[in-house]
Amino acid sequence: MYRFGLFCFVLLFSTTSYARNDGRQNQFPHGNTITCNACHTQPNRGITEFGFDAYEAASEGPIDWPKLAAMDSDGDGYSNGLELGDPDANWRVGDPAPSGDYWNPGFKDENPCGNDKLESVEDCDGGVGNTVTCQSLGLGIGKVRCSDLCKFDTSACFVCGDGEVDPNTEECDGSNFDGESCQTLGFKEGTLACNTLCKIDDSDCSGVADTCGDEVIQMPEECDGSDLGGKTCESLELEGGMLSCSTTCRYYTGECIGKKSDVIPKTTTPNESSDSTEIIGEGRCNTLGRSNSVFCLLVFLAIFSFRKSRN
Repeated sequence: MYRFGLFCFVLLFSTTSYARNDGRQNQFPHGNTITCNACHTQPNRGITEFGFDAYEAASEGPIDWPKLAAMDSDGDGYSNGLELGDPDANWRVGDPAPSGDYWNPGFKDENPCGNDKLESVEDCDGGVGNTVTCQSLGLGIGKVRCSDLCKFDTSACFVCGDGEVDPNTEECDGSNFDGESCQTLGFKEGTLACNTLCKIDDSDCSGVADTCGDEVIQMPEECDGSDLGGKTCESLELEGGMLSCSTTCRYYTGECIGKKSDVIPKTTTPNESSDSTEIIGEGRCNTLGRSNSVFCLLVFLAIFSFRKSRN
């Protein structure tokens, strides 16, 4: 209720010529440079949080700069004094503006973070302060990053050696390989190891796993026996036919027909069905009516004979 009343007072007060020229801009550092933009938003001339705080700090007359300097009006983690180049509030009316950089304390996205200088409230800033490690913070291994708020980001730190595999940062931990083995990684034999960064070391694995023919698809197989992994001629961008698996566990498309890109759809008439399908032998033939099935059969047999003669 107090702030609402203060807002009404400020709004009424700011409409007078006195309010526009009462010299309050001279009562905080760099006020003459930032001008009204610290206390007012553009273009609707609303009041910023710094504007409210400035009026509260001036309840006894002129702005109490040490009081206003200690506040963080825009809530960005930096005091008004720090953003205006006077973190210790030593400036007084009539003094020259503090040297160095300064920022508008009325807007959260304007602050020292990103200037590659380590301020008192920052953990880091760009490349400054990045000598801290996960280990020095007692958070295991990994890399500490500097966030866009100039605070340490330790989300990439992890403890390697606790026996628990962190799916976000680890492949293994100690003797825990999260279900993996040389065989599941496509090798014939050997034993996995886990290095000091909790990454899998497969240097002791050897040979190519001879699992083709066991009806179970394992890397690097595409298929195995009757297990095609849900694939069909159509899903391999072929028009139709019968997909099978070779003796080397690779897809055999010799009995598939054509490429989808080579097929030109035939326009149907209102009396013809576009959904009619005839299955002929091991091939699929899309027809527009049963009257075309004989022609389709002849085409299929011609293609099949041609492929056999080439083999």
